[in-house]
Order: sequence, then structure tokens, then C-alpha cells
Amino acid sequence: MDFTLITNGFVDSLLLAATEAKPDALATVWWALALLSTIAKVGLGLGFVIFVHELGHFLVAKACGVKCDKFYIGFDVPISIGPIHLPAKLFHFQYGETEYGIGIIPLGGYVKMLGQDDDPRNAQAEAERTMIRAKDAETEGEESIQSITNALAETAMNPPEHPEMKLDPRSFPAKSVPARMAIISAGVIMNLIFAVILGAVAFMMGVPYQPAIIGYTVNGSPAWIAGMQPGDQIIQVGKNSEPNEHLRFIDDLVRPVFFGGAREPMSFLVRHADGQEEWFEIQPVLRDRGGKKTPTIGVVAMNSLKLNQYPEKVAYMNAQASEPLQAGDKIVKVNGQDVTVWPQVQEILAQKPNEPLELTIERPASKDAPSGTASTTLNTTIAPRPTRTLGLAMKSGEIAAIRKGTPADKAGLKAGDRIVQIDGVDLGDPLTLAQRLLPKSGQEVKLTVQRGGKTDSEEIPVVLETPKVFDSGATYMTGDPVGLPALGVALRVTSEVAAVLPGSPAEKAGLQAGDQLVDADTLNPDPEVDAFERKEITAIKEKYVFGDEGKTWQSFAMIIQALQNDSKVKLTFRRGDKTETVEMLPVADENHFQPQRGLSFAAQGEIRQATGIGEALQLGARETKERMGEVLLTLASLGTGRISVGDLGGPLSIFAVAGMQAQVGISSLLMFLVLLSANLAIINFLPIPALDGGHMMFLTAEWLRGKPVDPELQMKLTIGGVLCLLSLMAFVTVMDVGKLITLFS
Repeated sequence: MDFTLITNGFVDSLLLAATEAKPDALATVWWALALLSTIAKVGLGLGFVIFVHELGHFLVAKACGVKCDKFYIGFDVPISIGPIHLPAKLFHFQYGETEYGIGIIPLGGYVKMLGQDDDPRNAQAEAERTMIRAKDAETEGEESIQSITNALAETAMNPPEHPEMKLDPRSFPAKSVPARMAIISAGVIMNLIFAVILGAVAFMMGVPYQPAIIGYTVNGSPAWIAGMQPGDQIIQVGKNSEPNEHLRFIDDLVRPVFFGGAREPMSFLVRHADGQEEWFEIQPVLRDRGGKKTPTIGVVAMNSLKLNQYPEKVAYMNAQASEPLQAGDKIVKVNGQDVTVWPQVQEILAQKPNEPLELTIERPASKDAPSGTASTTLNTTIAPRPTRTLGLAMKSGEIAAIRKGTPADKAGLKAGDRIVQIDGVDLGDPLTLAQRLLPKSGQEVKLTVQRGGKTDSEEIPVVLETPKVFDSGATYMTGDPVGLPALGVALRVTSEVAAVLPGSPAEKAGLQAGDQLVDADTLNPDPEVDAFERKEITAIKEKYVFGDEGKTWQSFAMIIQALQNDSKVKLTFRRGDKTETVEMLPVADENHFQPQRGLSFAAQGEIRQATGIGEALQLGARETKERMGEVLLTLASLGTGRISVGDLGGPLSIFAVAGMQAQVGISSLLMFLVLLSANLAIINFLPIPALDGGHMMFLTAEWLRGKPVDPELQMKLTIGGVLCLLSLMAFVTVMDVGKLITLFS
């Protein structure tokens, strides 16, 4: 009996993508055909991985002379749901002495050998089947098979321990311990061999990957403090490895940080945009992500210059352009200036948030265009996008972190200092401070700073630098501090109201300076927008409680930017001993603007293609080794509690991720099958009775003791193992269904 279980739950991402694939009437047929094609590819791929595993058992069993009664992909177990009785087998046929088929339960597969049955209910009958008369055990070939058949009727009349009875020489128990070990381990070995082959084929075709190039660093994060810059490429992780031009962002950067935890500093060799290389020693930290503490250094992958588009129903989030933009458009010039990498665009957006931008874009030929049709070049103007505000200026807190080499660092500012004034003027709204400092770029300003929690202050002169980055809403969504790039500080923001703008929604609602915000919610009156899209837009699944799991005012302010124009905000605040709740409609702030102005960039991707079969096999072996290591680390993290069982994915997750990879391309699907093969190999070799590893455990004990483990003990352990596996599979399946319901409710 062999089970499949993926050790990472990826179903969310595919389900999210699937909800955007809502075909109109004209495209329904093509959409359905594409869906069927994806299902077929996934089914064949997953079936192939299971088939290879069982084929290993089957071939070695045959080579050792063991009779194989069945070869099944899936489990042929009858299922009854009230009056409905489902067939146990979807397909089967008999060839020679073996029945081949596909079972109705697609959770794995099995090879049924004479004398070996993982179902404890069949143990006694199977034990009797393996016994034949001693004189028949000496015969060979077809004669022996016939004698076994003739003896079955008499076997029940004779106890298995009868002196005239012996184990059938073609039964599994009759083989030597090394032979049985070879049979049991053959499935895992075949999976690993084919994992290398699948990986090699994928690399011969070309495997897409996200390079380990930094798009930006999160405010106040270890990488931000250390001074890593957009465009920096990480070419080595750890000083015991070798530099590599093709490091992958997820596999070679995110995963080592995640599994390494936040226990000790990590070394990163970085190649800057000017070609200079520099080592960074960075201590990862645990960052709150939806209530879970995740190790991170705070880097986000590089974007490309190609544009995404939001779904049609949330078009108000897209950039407002004189010539409407389309997904796949590539920016080649901004205000007549050539741009080749995303940091160049980011710098312009950061420095000119309040000005119209002239974009020159390349638009690829449509899918319906004749073959060979060239892309077109066109110009469009992107207007500034005002921020949406309630008119609240929150009280700024202490400096959370100082970025290395910045004006604040050179001026001697420290984390814990509190900036109260700039050039004798109060800070005002910390969320708009970065833009208000833009006109002073390159100039000296005087900071009034309170240090060490004291009320006394001192003036510190600082020369501001011209910012090259802007704060992304993705960073605020996790409650990170506000960045002031001209200074190089990350500033905490409290939930206490410092000021209320005259004539603003907040003033009309009665809020005052000194009020303490308690929680917030959003009200969407548009019935045409379903619940799923509302949650995706607002990122609110329940009341937004400030201070809970990293929820801050700045993160809620980013949610406000994504609301529909007629969506209201409900705020609960505390004034003294009194708590009140008010509703407000956000309005445009014509003095402050969203730097990114609705432009959404696709992630930068590259293709890794092997130059020959030798390199392809080497890369396939590397991929297999890494995926095995990932599975082992995941299991170890389960044991230590760093990963919960709820993070595992069952059949739905496996099918979902495989479907997503199939839509990307065949090579991506093959790479996922490498991961699944590694999962199947390692999980099935765990020392759990009923799995290959459990059989190996009993065989090892038999080898050391010189006699088999007590059959009754084996049966009890096997029953326990089967119950544990069924419980685990039921649990992860329920978790998968729960994710599905949550996303669409």
C-alpha cells in the first residue's frame, strides 16, 4: 500500500487564479477544452508517478519469482453512500496471473503479492493461501501453479503449522530477507530514478524560474537595514556553497531562510547592479504573516517591465491611461527615457508621484493575429493618482530601524529615537511625509529628535538624498513600519489620532486629536461584486483589530486605496472611557499621490535550459536531491512544531498545484512531478506500518533477530498504521475543502 501526500499546501494560489478564469459565452467551449486538457495532463502526470513506484515493486517481485495477483493504480475499495454504491474499479483486465486495473480511490496504488496483504481483515486467509503441501513445493513452473490451485480446497482443512505444509516458494514470505528488502525498496528507487529523468527532460525543454534578484527590501527588515538595493543579485547563499549565476528566488533563497529559521546569521554574496560583489551577514527575523511567525530577511523578488491587469470587476484599481493598457504590455520608455529594468521605473515613480508620465510601450501581437505579426509600439499618458483618505493624521512613533549608509545613519540617528519636527515643523501625517520631503531632496534639514524616551530634544542636521524607491502596499499589508527613503529611516506609526484635517470625513464624523482607534471594517454596498472578490480587494475577512497580529493603521490605509469608490469604512475609536463607532466614505487627497498609480508589474522570469544531456541529468539530479531535502526538512519542522499539520496538502492540493503547473507549461508540470516523486519516495519510506518503510522496519527486525516479528504484533501495528494514514488523509482532505470554501465564501 502506497500513499501520496504533498508536504506543502499550495491550493490557495491555484484557486485564486481559477476564480479569475470566468469564461464568457463565446469562450465557454474553448475554456472547457482547455480545462479538460489540463485535467488530462494532470491525471496522466500523477498517474505516471504512482505507476512508476508500483512498477518498481512489480518488476523486482517478478525477478525474485514472486507471484503478483494485482497491479493497481488507486485503491479498489467499494464505496457506498446510502443507497448509492460506487464501483471499486474504474478499469481492470487480466493478463496472465496478474489483474491490472485502476481503483476508484486515487490516493496511491499497490501491488498485491501472494502472501502479502496490508488489509488486516485478510491476514488469515492470505496466510492459508501461501501454504502448500511439501511435495508440491519442490515442483517448478506451471506444474507448481496448478498444484497451488488444487491445494487451496484442502488448505482450510489443515492448520498452517501442519508438518506436511510449507510456504509456497512463489509467495512473498518465502523469499529471503534481502530479496524482500529489494522488493519493498524498489518503488522508492524507481521514483528517484524517474525523478532525475523527469527533471532532465524538463531542463532539456527549458524550465522557467524567478531569479534571485531583489526588487525591493521591506522597510525595517534585516536586508533593508543591511543596505541591499533593488537590482542586487544574490549569487551565493552560505560560504560553504559555490557562486551560481542561476540561483532561484524561492528554491535557493526563500527556502534556506525559512528552514534555517532565525537562529543564527546567514551569509549572502550579492552582485550589485554596477558589477561589484559584496558579502552580507544578515540575521533573519520572525515576521508575522497572518498570525504565523515566518523566518525572513525581508527581500521581495524583482519585477519585470511587463504589466498585469486586475480582473474586469475591479478595473478601478488599474492605471488610468489615455491609451488603455493591456496585460502583457512592456514599458520601454518613461518620459522619453529608455528603461531596461524595473528599478529604473521604480525610481521615476518614486520621484514624480504628482506628475503625468508619458509611457512608451510594446504591445505583443494578439493571439488571433496571423503568424509572424510583429508587436506594436504606442504611447500613453498615465495621470497621477490621488491617495484616498479619511482625513486622519496618526501620531508617529519611534524610529524602528536605520538603513546602513543613509543620511540618518551618517548623522548618528538610532533605532528608538523619535523625530518630532523637521525644520521646526511637526511631522504631520507620517504616511504622506515621504512625499512632502521630496522638494527638499539634496538639501540640509534640521531634525528635532528625542532620545532614550526623554522629553528633552536636540537638533541634528541631515542632508536628504533623492529617493530611488517608494513604499509598496505589499509591505504595509503585514504591518511593517513606514519608510522615509530620503532619510533612510523606518518609522513606527501608532493608532492614536494626532490631528484631524478640516472638512475631512473624519472631522464630519466627529473624530478628534487624542482618539485611540480600536478596530475597523469595510462596507461594500455593491451586490454585483461577490464575496470572494470583496475579500481579495479589501483583504478583510473579519473585523480589523489594530495591534492584533501586526495590524496597523498604515496597513489599513493601504486597504482603503483598494476599495470601490462607494465603499464606506467603519471605525471604532476610544475617547477616555467611551467607545464609539462611525461610518465614513473615503475621499481623494489631491495633495498626495500613490506612486505606483495602479500599475501592476509581472514578476521577472528567466528560462534555464540545459546545453546537453549530461548537464540535463546533472540538473535533474540536483532538483531531485533538493526536493528530497525539502521534504525531510518539512517533516523535521513538523516534529519541532515550526510547521503544523494544517499546512500539509492532500489530494486537492496535489491536483490543484499540478493543474497550475500544467497551465504554465509541460516543463513546469514535469518539475512538479519531480517534487511529487520525492514526496512519494520519502513519505512511503517512513517507518509506518502498512507503508514501505514499515515493511522495511519489520524485515530489519527479522534480519537482526533471525526470525519474523510476531504476526499478531505485526497485525496490531499495521492496523494502527492504516488508521493513522487514513486519519491523516481525511484531515488534509478536509483542510483542502476548507480552503476551497473559505476562498469562495
